[in-house]
Amino acid sequence: MTKPTLAIDATNISAGGAVTHLMELCSHLSAINHHFGEIFIFGPLQLESKLQLSPNIKFISHPWLSKNYLFRYLWLKYKFPEELKLRNVNLLFVPGGYYSGSFRPFVSMCRNMLVFDKNERNRYGFSLMNARLTLLNIFQSQTFRKAAGLIFISNYAKNIVNQSLKLKNSIIIHHGVSKRFSLPIKKQLPIEQYNFNQPFKFLYVSIIDVYKHQDNVLKSIAALREKSYPVEITFIGGKYIPCYQRFISVYKDLGAQTFANYLGEVPYKDLIQYYKNADAFIFASSCENMPNTLLEAMSSGLPIACSISNPMPEFLGEHGYYFDPEQVENISTALEKLLLEPQQRMKNAKEAQLKAQDYNWKRCAQETMDYLWSIKANIE
Repeated sequence: MTKPTLAIDATNISAGGAVTHLMELCSHLSAINHHFGEIFIFGPLQLESKLQLSPNIKFISHPWLSKNYLFRYLWLKYKFPEELKLRNVNLLFVPGGYYSGSFRPFVSMCRNMLVFDKNERNRYGFSLMNARLTLLNIFQSQTFRKAAGLIFISNYAKNIVNQSLKLKNSIIIHHGVSKRFSLPIKKQLPIEQYNFNQPFKFLYVSIIDVYKHQDNVLKSIAALREKSYPVEITFIGGKYIPCYQRFISVYKDLGAQTFANYLGEVPYKDLIQYYKNADAFIFASSCENMPNTLLEAMSSGLPIACSISNPMPEFLGEHGYYFDPEQVENISTALEKLLLEPQQRMKNAKEAQLKAQDYNWKRCAQETMDYLWSIKANIE
C-alpha cells in the first residue's frame, strides 16, 4: 500500500525561528516514524542549503519564490496547485501561518504573537509594519479557521488566539532547543571579584525591535555602572531599522561604547561561543510565542534576568530574576539583585538548565508528524 504524501509550504520562511524549526524537523525525520512516504518542501532556493534532506525528502523551488511578495503570490496562486496535484499530495503543512489556496486538507501553525496582540502592534505607530501585522491578523485568522488542524507552540498563544477564534482542532507542540547549547554551568562569583578591566558580562540575543526593549536594557546597564558595578553587555541580532536608529541614539547619548557592543546577526552555529563567554543573560521582550533564545540561555546554564510578560514565565518558571521591560528602574533592580546573589544565581542556572531539557527537537518532530498523520487519518 502506497504511503500518503506530505507537502510543506515554506515559501514565506526565510529567517529566524521558522528556519530553525524546519531545519530541526528535517534533521530528525530519519530517526522517527513519520508515517508518510515522500515529503516535498516548497521554498526559496536559499533555504535548501540550510536543510538536511534525505532520499524521501525533496526540496522544490522556483526563481519567483526568491523575489518579492507579488511574484510569490502569483506562483502560489497559479503554479502551486499544479505542483501539489502533480505529486499526488495528500496533506499540506503550512508552518508559516498563512495559506489562501484551495488545497484541502491543510494544517497550519501559530508562531507570531505580534499578529494577535493589538497593544504590541501599536508600538509601531502609524507605519507599514503596523499595517502589515494588522493585515496578517486578518489573513492568519482566516487561515486558522479553514485549517483542518492548527499547531500552537505555547499555552499562552493557544489561550489568546482561541479567545477570538474558538478553534476546534488544535494542539500544543513545543519547539525544542539544540543540544549544542548545553554547557557546563560556570561557578558563580561574587560581584566583588569583578572589576572594570574584567567586568561581569551580560548577553542579550534578539532582533533590535520595539517590543524587545534593548534601549531600556542599555539604560539599565548604564545605571548600574553609575553605581560602580563593573558590568558590560553584548547585543546580538538583526535590526528593525526605525528601532535600531533609536537604539543607536540612546547608545551615543550614554557613551555606551565603553560598556556595550552590538554585533548584528551572528551565524546560528557560532552563537554557542557567545553564550559560553557570558556571565548572565537578559531577555527583555514583551511579546513572544515561544522564546527560542531564552531557551538557549536556559540550556547553556546562564543565570537569567527576564521580562515578566507572558509567555516567558511559562518556560523559565521560578528560575529567573523578573522585571517589567518598560521600566528602566525595574530592570536595574532585577539586574542588581542578580549581581548580589551568587548562590541564587547558581541555583537558578542549574534549575533552568534542567527545565530546558523538557524542550526536545526529536520529540517536537515526532509529535508534529503524529499530529499531521492523525489529521489525515481522521479526514479519511
